[in-house]
Amino acid sequence: MRIVARLRGTCPDTNTCPTIHLSDRGTLVIQGYVIEPGTPLRSGEAAVEIPAVLLPELVAADAPDGVHLTDRDTVVVAGRAVVDAGALAQLRLPEGEAAVEIDLTTVPELEGA
Repeated sequence: MRIVARLRGTCPDTNTCPTIHLSDRGTLVIQGYVIEPGTPLRSGEAAVEIPAVLLPELVAADAPDGVHLTDRDTVVVAGRAVVDAGALAQLRLPEGEAAVEIDLTTVPELEGA
C-alpha cells in the first residue's frame, strides 16, 4: 500500500499529528492516537482516536460501524491495522500513534477529495 494524498490533518505539513490520508487502494488511512477500544476488535484490527474536527461529517450524522463519537470531542475509529512496511515508512508515525485503514465509503464526502 502507498499513501497518495493527505486529505485532512491537525498539523500543517507534518506527520506528527492525527491525519486522514488516501491510499493507492482507494481507502482512507486514519492516523491517530493509540487507544484501548471499549469493545473487542477482530484479529488484525486496531483503533485510533482523532479530534472530531477531522471528521465533522460523522459528528452531525449517525456514526457508522467502527466509528464511535466520544464526549471529549474526539472520534474513535476502528479498522484494519496498517502494518505495511512501505506505508509505515511514509507515515513515520511518532510514538503513541498508529494508523488504521477503513473503506472510503465510510466517509463518502471524502471521495474525490
